[in-house]
Amino acid sequence: MPFLLKAVAAALRAEPSFNVLMHHDGEHIVQKDYVHIGMAVDTPNGLVVPVIRDVDKKRLVGIGGRSHRNRQKSARW
Repeated sequence: MPFLLKAVAAALRAEPSFNVLMHHDGEHIVQKDYVHIGMAVDTPNGLVVPVIRDVDKKRLVGIGGRSHRNRQKSARW
């Protein structure tokens, strides 16, 4: 999983037009200068989507540790 998250982060940095969001007014697109990626985790109470922040700046070991901790925390919901 860390390799996939790192690849997605690299792709978002390489093509910044995909790293955007719609402004709350619904009229403007906002370019983000960070890469946060959410991973959906199935729990008995439904889906939980913990977010790993600054994936593009983390090493693979850090991403792997964070995604593992997020899965563990989500399982307790």
